Amino acid sequence: MIVFKTNRSYYSPQEAEEETITVGELKELLDHYDDDEKIAFNNDNGYTYGYINADVIEEEYVPHKKKYLAEGIEYDFDEDYDDPKDLENLPKSMTVECYDRDEVADAISDETGWCVNSIETITVI
Repeated sequence: MIVFKTNRSYYSPQEAEEETITVGELKELLDHYDDDEKIAFNNDNGYTYGYINADVIEEEYVPHKKKYLAEGIEYDFDEDYDDPKDLENLPKSMTVECYDRDEVADAISDETGWCVNSIETITVI
């Protein structure tokens, strides 16, 4: 029997993606084993074991971060509190990584520390 020592290390598939192997790599690792060899999973340092069969394999849509180019960025400006000179140094275009275009303004705000009022164009790059 082949036993995979699995890791419960993350709370999202996107985080696990950084460390996991591909289907091709898994095939290559298993290539030298006999086709009738059974497979089990060692969980929790051997406290529990799991199995795999055709009923538990399914594809799951996992969104991936994309790069977006935001151009024509305008920032919120409060005349009573903000210094106009600070606006001069803020980028009018910026590339950010996020899961969808609805998160672009938040990603820019996180990076610059300023709230975004509007963005003229957002393009996936």
